[in-house]
Amino acid sequence: MDVDVKHRSMILMWFALLASIVLYFVMTIVAHFEIRESQTPSEAWLIVGLTALAMILVIVSFVLKQKFLRRSVDEQNVGLVQSGYVLAWALCEASALFGFLECFAFGYRRYYALMLLGAIGIGIQFPRRDHIVAATFKDSNKI
Repeated sequence: MDVDVKHRSMILMWFALLASIVLYFVMTIVAHFEIRESQTPSEAWLIVGLTALAMILVIVSFVLKQKFLRRSVDEQNVGLVQSGYVLAWALCEASALFGFLECFAFGYRRYYALMLLGAIGIGIQFPRRDHIVAATFKDSNKI
């Protein structure tokens, strides 16, 4: 298995997910949705719940990715590196989708915060080549 090929494919996925969040934001601008000045109490609670859930998902994405990376080194399984990154990115993408939902379902004016949170979460988790290398080469001291 070529480490560089795996790394490049992960970078491509990373970039595609970041680009999708940008497209979500562009869609909200182009669609000219109706911003409501105030939400009903039930909508306000849903917005608070979605925002809290989005923040939790972004935090959990970092924790799960680290668990997958540790396991990939222990088991010498490169597939776990990619799985960990993809899972982390998907959780951050969910945050952006919650922002998209807040925009179109509730007309919430600060929907972009969740999109930004998701983009930052994905942006910070740029795929590192070191993680692939660590899962590829066995420690010679263990033999």
